[in-house]
Amino acid sequence: TSNNVTILNTLPPAPVLVSPANLTTTTSRTLTFVWNNSVDTDNDPNISYRLEIDNNILFNNPEVNVTGIINTTNDNTTYAITTELAVDATYFWRVFAYDQADYSISTNVGNFTLQSLLSVNITNDLVAFGTFAPGTTASTPADANPFRGENVGNIVANISITGTPLFTAVSMPSSFYRFKIRANESGSFNTSVSYVNWTYMNSSPSPVHVVRLDWHSISNDFITDLNISVPGNESAGVKSSNVTFTIEG
Repeated sequence: TSNNVTILNTLPPAPVLVSPANLTTTTSRTLTFVWNNSVDTDNDPNISYRLEIDNNILFNNPEVNVTGIINTTNDNTTYAITTELAVDATYFWRVFAYDQADYSISTNVGNFTLQSLLSVNITNDLVAFGTFAPGTTASTPADANPFRGENVGNIVANISITGTPLFTAVSMPSSFYRFKIRANESGSFNTSVSYVNWTYMNSSPSPVHVVRLDWHSISNDFITDLNISVPGNESAGVKSSNVTFTIEG
């Protein structure tokens, strides 16, 4: 006589989603996700997780489908995705626990909206040339620090530059007040079509001067150099010009 004993595995409980909170809006294209750990009733020691993210609630073609995620603390698990999600879309996410035998049922499905963000930050917003006599020419970076700007949004941007008159003896645009764009980080914008040669500063709406400025932090900035020539008949006094950087997608 023989007896057979079948030991059944109990599915691990579904993890509880924590962050991003349901129905929130974000501008991060590589979010960090947090969920509470699954406490297995069988005391299986090696619980791992599968994270799925899809722009369709049916999860029929997930943008992210990562398995083997290990808990980061005793209470919860944090996972930062490396896939860059597309902007202006709503995404659904869920997590399964795996006890090395079976997956849990899924968590409740969370959702969030990823918005596009168009934003430029002029990190050096003052060019101070100092005192010059009529007939003098000065340029950045030799005679002053240039403007520096960076794309702090999450999509590729185009930048146009305009300025108010600097001198009273000559009108704009003229060779007495010029600018050009210069790369600071490799591959940050399209140098072949951007204005990388000296260009007359203009106060009226103008073409795009920085073309396709990247948003990734390793290559998202640009330098704007200025070149001024003081007219021979320019009156003495403090001279200033307000330079505007206009961003568009």
